[in-house]
Amino acid sequence: MNQPPPLPQNNQAQPCGLATASLVLGIASLFFWIVGGIPAIVTGHLARKRIHKANATLTGDGLAIAGLILGYASTVLGSIIVVLAVAGFFAGMAVMNRADKITSEASARALEAAVNNFHTEYGSLPDVPYQVTTDAGEGVKLLNVLLGLEPDSDRMQNQRSIKLLSAKETKTKSRGLLYHSSGRTAEGFYDSWGNPFTVQLDIQNEDCLRVSLGDKITILNGRKVAVFSPGADKKFGTADDIKSW
Repeated sequence: MNQPPPLPQNNQAQPCGLATASLVLGIASLFFWIVGGIPAIVTGHLARKRIHKANATLTGDGLAIAGLILGYASTVLGSIIVVLAVAGFFAGMAVMNRADKITSEASARALEAAVNNFHTEYGSLPDVPYQVTTDAGEGVKLLNVLLGLEPDSDRMQNQRSIKLLSAKETKTKSRGLLYHSSGRTAEGFYDSWGNPFTVQLDIQNEDCLRVSLGDKITILNGRKVAVFSPGADKKFGTADDIKSW
């Protein structure tokens, strides 16, 4: 009786290259999750789909599953790290902004206290317009009066050259009191964001100040001076305004 011819031996199952690639990428994603995580997931799914359609002629399903697990794990972990990093960044910025605001408010109060101390010492307010800014003209003149740095003349207001204003010094137009390179006079006084302070004085002796911040007017009874600046957004009338009261 004739026997059928033997079947060819070339139909053995072959390894799936995509499955191997998925595993390699999954391992790489443990160190470089941005580069390896997503590709490991994509190649893993493609490999499993191809293996299942191959009717047992392809192997490597386990490799593909391992690549998928590593890819998903590294991607999830990496995403968590990114979220935490972003949250930490914004939290850090909030802390820094808060610190800047505290520093600027302290400067505003120091300037107000200096004007009040001048009044106590000499019985009058400094001879400047009712509102000045501390970056030019009469505002810088006010700073030099309060620092006892006026030129020697018969028109000196701070006759005893008392240093009434004490503030952090700066080398740039931000975060403090800026002196001339000679160190003999002041050139400006700024908040943490480079805004000059506005100083409003009760030169009419009304014992009341009407301060306009944007569209809002604030009545300050019993005050001789108020100091303010627009803060981080450089706009008056918003929540981050710097005020001495």
